[in-house]
Amino acid sequence: VRRAFLKANDKIYEYSKTDSELDGMGTTSTLAIIYRDKIISAHVGDSRAYLIDGGEIRQITKDHSYVQELLSRGEITKEFANRHPAKNYITRAVGADDILKGDINISDYHGETVLLCSDGLTNMLSDEQISEIIGENENLQQGAEALVRLANKKGGLDNITVVVFGK
Repeated sequence: VRRAFLKANDKIYEYSKTDSELDGMGTTSTLAIIYRDKIISAHVGDSRAYLIDGGEIRQITKDHSYVQELLSRGEITKEFANRHPAKNYITRAVGADDILKGDINISDYHGETVLLCSDGLTNMLSDEQISEIIGENENLQQGAEALVRLANKKGGLDNITVVVFGK
């Protein structure tokens, strides 16, 4: 997982140096795999990974953003973080620098539903709405499609990416 992230970072960073208009470009990236009884997640930026089980939702990644730093230091509330004017200022991105600093986490997996998504979803829907919609749809593909539809209905102000899987 680490090598894949580093290779992607190198490729994007090298490409960004081919044209001055591309200088500093980067992307967020979040992945998760289930291996035996563990979930391994890797993450850079403000896309997220969640575990959903029985109506409960738990974010397993931590945003790499200016607003998350303010929130972690206790300078703002979670409610204000959701509407902060600098909400989309990320502090880390794949390809933005020659050295990548990402997070890799390994934790126990107990059969929860895994949801990976871009901030295009989480900026439009609350965690509770996400959990409710996934819970209402036994078919995970239909649940993912319902999330995208609702986020677009609420304005769809950014790219909306959703991947849902589990046992």
